[in-house]
Amino acid sequence: MYPSIKAKMLTGQFNWLTDPVCALLVAEGQYTPSINHTTLLDVPHSARVALSAVLTGRSVDVNVVDADDYLYTYVSGPRVNAALLITNTGVDATSLLICYLDTAVTGIPFNPAASPVQVTWNNGTGKIFAL
Repeated sequence: MYPSIKAKMLTGQFNWLTDPVCALLVAEGQYTPSINHTTLLDVPHSARVALSAVLTGRSVDVNVVDADDYLYTYVSGPRVNAALLITNTGVDATSLLICYLDTAVTGIPFNPAASPVQVTWNNGTGKIFAL
């Protein structure tokens, strides 16, 4: 998780259940996460492969967050090595970075083949992430 989103959670400026949380597929070698990154402005356009709709079925169980798995209807482009969860406001400067996932997603990394891609979140005890 990005430190900036933790601060927003603690001050009531971010809500996992109600904010427009989306998953952005990230191109390999095009983005290196940093604890100093805060918004989508910090992610180069060359790193952005595909953006989901707002995730559904979001839940919080004690300190663990989860959401429904997501089917991207069409993915093409460079090799994907991670998913980046963001709040999608439609404006890069206000779309907050939540977390960078390269191990909690089944099927990543993969080479897009101009076809549908199913993103399956971790079904273990930590789900998408735990606080």
